[in-house]
Amino acid sequence: MGYRDPCPIWVNYFFAFHDDVHRKNPAVRAAAIVQGALTFKDLVVSGELVPEGTKSGVLCSEQYK
Repeated sequence: MGYRDPCPIWVNYFFAFHDDVHRKNPAVRAAAIVQGALTFKDLVVSGELVPEGTKSGVLCSEQYK
């Protein structure tokens, strides 16, 4: 009886891909998404990712581990 669709794609309303006018080919677009994800991973692993913050201070980045 549980929801069986992938949660990040179908349930998380903040997870969306905007139309990319420069990458209409699905393979090129997929490659760009993978490249961006791996770049983000490299920043997390190296510790160079700038922490997100609010008016009251910096947010915890422990969830990236």
